[in-house]
Amino acid sequence: MTVEHLLRCLKGLDPHVEVRMAHQPHWPFEYDISEVVVTEGPQLEIQEYDGHWHVVDANEDPGDEDYWLEDCGPSKIDAQMRLETWPEHTPVVFLGEGSQLGYLPGDARKALGW
Repeated sequence: MTVEHLLRCLKGLDPHVEVRMAHQPHWPFEYDISEVVVTEGPQLEIQEYDGHWHVVDANEDPGDEDYWLEDCGPSKIDAQMRLETWPEHTPVVFLGEGSQLGYLPGDARKALGW
């Protein structure tokens, strides 16, 4: 779902209506939303390690498994070319799960097809 689609779905609603998340179709609960964050995607760069060049995400800690994105081999030129062709990342909006409020009401389960 895009922000545009979400805005269309919410168009015309009272701006004071509470927003919740439905979770787990087979054991449905409802949650409030604790926060909304927007990420910009990875900050890509190349680094040499142990004789190989790698595409890495500079936003991650080097000790984290998400830091090393691709081993490009011993050629720095190959790594630079791979970096240039890496799929572009666009911003993503994340809704943080807040408190569990209880079981999802029957009308919401029915509307969701759960």
